[in-house]
Amino acid sequence: MRIIPIVMLTARSDEGDRIRGLDSGADDYVTKPFSTSELIARIRAVLRRSSPELVEDVLRYGSVEIDLPTHRVSRNHRAIHLGPTEFRLLRVLMTGPTRVYSREHLLDMAWGGR
Repeated sequence: MRIIPIVMLTARSDEGDRIRGLDSGADDYVTKPFSTSELIARIRAVLRRSSPELVEDVLRYGSVEIDLPTHRVSRNHRAIHLGPTEFRLLRVLMTGPTRVYSREHLLDMAWGGR
């Protein structure tokens, strides 16, 4: 199960409102007016804390590394050629390396709308 981070965007800026929002489960609380660049930075910060694999450019597990932007895979610093399907499967497995996946879940994550 994936935890979905919550960022509240609101016009209510009183301290009591902010405290209630955060105590209710929000990961961050942003009041109007806000800049787009600040909002993006806050979202990145929340993602770094809750789902670091979503903002990392390189996934690592043991001696295996996946460079996500370039689609390069290496083990012990030696390049490994993978086709697109193999790359997607490895990426799914490396985002949850200790997790056991059902066949259906694995197929959905590798080929579905993720």
